[in-house]
Amino acid sequence: MLAVAAWRLGQVPGEIQIFPMNSGKPRTITLDGWVRIAAIDWAADSRNLWVSASDPSGVQTLLKVDLHGKAIPMLQDAQQEMGWAIPSPDGQRIAIWQASGSANVWSLQGF
Repeated sequence: MLAVAAWRLGQVPGEIQIFPMNSGKPRTITLDGWVRIAAIDWAADSRNLWVSASDPSGVQTLLKVDLHGKAIPMLQDAQQEMGWAIPSPDGQRIAIWQASGSANVWSLQGF
């Protein structure tokens, strides 16, 4: 499957479109309460997405989103830009991009 989102200004809910690659009809997942989707990455289990989006006040958040649109905030930072999130093949670790002006590596466990 291919996941696509349009980056939109304003207070409209974020939407992710899921396109099956072999057959089937595309569908739309609406992220109520979240706007400005900046990045989408598949989780290692292919049953969830890692999504960088903003709350209505503009705070960027890394969300774990299931294929029904249930979004769970995992990491939020009002001071820095939140970007992509790439999971390890075993799903135990995740690499994230966050604009901070410095170079650091963090390991999140138990998510």
